[in-house]
Amino acid sequence: MAALKSVKDAEKANVQTRKDLKAAYVKTMVAHKACWKKADGTREALCDGQNECCGQGNRYDRDGTRRTMEVCGTKTQTVLEYYPVMSDTADVEPEVELWRFFCLGAKTLGATTAAAASALYMAY
Repeated sequence: MAALKSVKDAEKANVQTRKDLKAAYVKTMVAHKACWKKADGTREALCDGQNECCGQGNRYDRDGTRRTMEVCGTKTQTVLEYYPVMSDTADVEPEVELWRFFCLGAKTLGATTAAAASALYMAY
């Protein structure tokens, strides 16, 4: 009975350690503001500041599958830090993944298209 009690006590300690580890991991995670397009064509959120833009983070898996997320970032940013979800039974924190990041240029794309359309209109 003493051996069974010590095993149960050790399991309780492991559960608490896992909870503490997950809480620390969640605190270190960088939350990225999502800016993906909804079905009606509007963006989920607008990026704040002049130096921010809505961009894509991309990663290719070994089987060739492309994983993409649209989040706010800076205009000069080329790497996105992605924090994988940590399971409740994990004993170690998952590795932070580095994804390629680039701005979509939605702000400048609209202005460029409008300028090109007006130039074509003036030409005729």
